Amino acid sequence: DIVLLLLVVMLFGYFAFFKEVLEYGDSFQYLHQYPMREPVYSLLLQLLQTVFGEAFMPVLGYVQNLLAVICIYFGYRRLSDIYEFGPLFRIGTMVFLLAPHVLTPLASQTHLVLTDSVMTEGITVSVFYVWMTMLLGILTDYYGEKKSKAVTVNIVLATVLALTRGQMAVCIIMWLLVMIYKAIDTKKYKLIALFAVVAVCAFPIKSQITKWYNLAETGFYVDTVSSKPMLLANIVYVAEQEDANAIEDEVL
Repeated sequence: DIVLLLLVVMLFGYFAFFKEVLEYGDSFQYLHQYPMREPVYSLLLQLLQTVFGEAFMPVLGYVQNLLAVICIYFGYRRLSDIYEFGPLFRIGTMVFLLAPHVLTPLASQTHLVLTDSVMTEGITVSVFYVWMTMLLGILTDYYGEKKSKAVTVNIVLATVLALTRGQMAVCIIMWLLVMIYKAIDTKKYKLIALFAVVAVCAFPIKSQITKWYNLAETGFYVDTVSSKPMLLANIVYVAEQEDANAIEDEVL
């Protein structure tokens, strides 16, 4: 464990101190709090800009790389403990957890380092590891008497992930499915309704937080506005001229 932890620290220490933090296609929208993006990552950038001014970019790299070290080691230890892995499987687990951070800079055309990028992946991959391995712990009864606390933390993390990147709302659904399975498995059927209410409430809570964030930043009380306009833009982009014949409404 100590050897693997040192290797992780060395890898992300190298990323933090010897690799430059770079902007990519979506970075501008997060840096300027566009209402088409979820609030968590934009608020992190805004906080760092407020505290460190124009020198915030290296600090962002330190934060994202430190978070990766903590979350990867947490995921590694949790998986190793849940399934009682021996040394070989512990090494394999760490290799799998590090794969996105190693393969992306080596194999992609951009040589992108996730933790040295102004992208939501800089934090969502790390937090996802914690959320997923906690969910596996709940599924396998790893937490024992602390299960209720783990269940609560897990749904909070799922909501935070959804508030960081919209597609991660699937984590709330996965949480609900696991909770329903555990309720059925333990014959506590009344809990199914409670879990369903919590999951259903998580979506409007996410929406309201986003709306109040956009109201504060832009003056518009709106949810993330990218979905319908983005869908329309993609349809128009790939459409052929003759496709218009299929639209019966003359106004459209």
